[in-house]
Amino acid sequence: MLKDLGIDGMSSDEEEIFNGRKRYLILTPEWRDPLLTPWLWIFDRLCLYHHREGEAVDGRGHMPRQRVTTNLASTSKRFVSGLPINTYKKSWLAKQLDIQNVVHPCPQERYTHDPVLAM
Repeated sequence: MLKDLGIDGMSSDEEEIFNGRKRYLILTPEWRDPLLTPWLWIFDRLCLYHHREGEAVDGRGHMPRQRVTTNLASTSKRFVSGLPINTYKKSWLAKQLDIQNVVHPCPQERYTHDPVLAM
């Protein structure tokens, strides 16, 4: 499911200086249901853990930045089609003119992790 979301399904961020330090405000895709965010955070935490423990599979990617949760939406109009219907925000879907032929939603899926990972 993570691979299906792809890069267009991920949040972006906007740099700001706060108290003399850089931090990054999270901008969530306008179309993505907010209930997906905690599911995605688990992957971020796993990645950070593996980088800190020196267990990263390869050297690609940067260490995670200090990202600040916001209610801001990305201004990008791109979205990922063909995902489970519960991946899309209901208010965004309501604005789409031809959901079946443009968004191509699939049946609902459960976005869960092993409870041990959520600790």
